[in-house]
Amino acid sequence: MTKSETSPRAPSSRDSAEELAMLKRIEAELVVEKIRAQKTASELAAEHLGIYGGGYLCLMVLTFFGACLFLPEATISVVAGLTTLIVTSMIQLLKQVVGESAPKEVHDK
Repeated sequence: MTKSETSPRAPSSRDSAEELAMLKRIEAELVVEKIRAQKTASELAAEHLGIYGGGYLCLMVLTFFGACLFLPEATISVVAGLTTLIVTSMIQLLKQVVGESAPKEVHDK
């Protein structure tokens, strides 16, 4: 018997259950994509900074330490000033993100 001679197998309840599960997963993914599409640019930026902001700060501090090791002593003050400026700016952005995204809870007594 060759592949062309084999008949397709009859659909079973397992097949329909798998198809139903796949359809539900696709519907859930569509809902998630709709929610993501409705986010504003500030919400997306806040989400990105919330996830990667700590890594950016660590990268800046490690860059400063690397500059201290490899650059001449006369230029370290410039690198320190620039690194301080960037790190404080990032901290302010993170504070804004946390301040805006934290919902204020009202407790009724």
